[in-house]
Amino acid sequence: MERDDFYLVALFILIAVASPVLGVAQNSGGVIIDTTVCGQFEWHDSTYTLSDTLVFNSLDPAIGDTTIYLTVYQNIETSWEHTACESYTWLDSTYTESGDYTRTFTNVNGCDSIVTLHLTVNYGTHTSVTVNACDSFTYHGVTYTSSYYYTPLVFHDTNDFGCVNTDTLRINLAHSFSRVRYDTACVAYLNWQEYDWETGEYIYLEYPGLTTSGMYTTIIPGYEWMTPDSACPLRDTLYLTMLGTFEPMDIIGVINTDGTYEMLYYPDNSFNFYTWWKNSQRIEGARKYYYDPREYDFEEYLDTSACYRVEMFGQSGGDWDDCYSHSADCWKPSMVQSINSTVQFAKVRILPNPNSGHFRLLLPEGTANVQILDANGLTVMARTTDGATELEMDTGLANGLYFVKTFRKNGSSNVEKLIINR
Repeated sequence: MERDDFYLVALFILIAVASPVLGVAQNSGGVIIDTTVCGQFEWHDSTYTLSDTLVFNSLDPAIGDTTIYLTVYQNIETSWEHTACESYTWLDSTYTESGDYTRTFTNVNGCDSIVTLHLTVNYGTHTSVTVNACDSFTYHGVTYTSSYYYTPLVFHDTNDFGCVNTDTLRINLAHSFSRVRYDTACVAYLNWQEYDWETGEYIYLEYPGLTTSGMYTTIIPGYEWMTPDSACPLRDTLYLTMLGTFEPMDIIGVINTDGTYEMLYYPDNSFNFYTWWKNSQRIEGARKYYYDPREYDFEEYLDTSACYRVEMFGQSGGDWDDCYSHSADCWKPSMVQSINSTVQFAKVRILPNPNSGHFRLLLPEGTANVQILDANGLTVMARTTDGATELEMDTGLANGLYFVKTFRKNGSSNVEKLIINR
């Protein structure tokens, strides 16, 4: 192949590769090429970026000169900026971070159109709060009294970038429970005691020094409903009625039983409740119709310099409409007539009680015999008195609850509770 022929074939191949639109014609006047390219045209180690008519002289007169009618279309590059909140969707893509993103398209001339997106993504704050509270919870100035755990509350505001801040609040409320009671008192309402069947202990509710009628509330100890953030208490709500005037009663004497101790004694044991006071202080637990210092003060004798008084509370016809107490004056043992141990009590006394199975019985005059019954009412011990008003008892019984039943010669009987705890 001649050199010019080889060149011509190479030219056809190059033009076919370089240009999407190529027309080649040959006549006796030479070679004519009509081509359209994108961006630039490479020819004989030269680069052409503009449309033009190019004429190249041939060394072979038989071929003639080469004329190229060149059309050049430029690739288009554009860019733009955009600011979005959280995310931005462009064509078929979603972007959640700031950055430069480029896409290439084909324009009407078949050349590249390159678009660059300069994207800035701003964000709002998104918080989720779960609160455990008791009865109510205040958030953003609003107090809520119902739970919103499964259907949370959503709050919105806008930050400096115009993006939405979202607060999601879940409220789990526990509610305290208030037990309601109605009670009456004579002089002062001090506390309330009740038995807890689960723990086997007594619960004390403190109401110190209540002297007027009204509604009072205190927390029942040990019954808080706990949450991770707070405690919901069980409350005791007391509607208290203070009864009006009281009838004065007197302490009748000091009993010298065997020369070893003394005790104050009130003859009428028909009331429901008794409260003993010493020097204007309530004696804890002293709620019997007599006061024995060995049981409460662990002393053998009364304090002769102290003042004692007792309050009696009575019930009439099922309503708390009768209330009695002795006068506000206190009584000293030296002021009260002493009487000897032959004074007979209105009912049986068990000393001490509870006990280990060994105890003394102080009996009313005329008591004929004594029986000890178990919790099922079965007789486990019996004894005659032979006219004695005091008996030493050594039972040997197991721990538990028993009853002491006494029978008088006139046919009457009396039952007292006995607790044995060794």
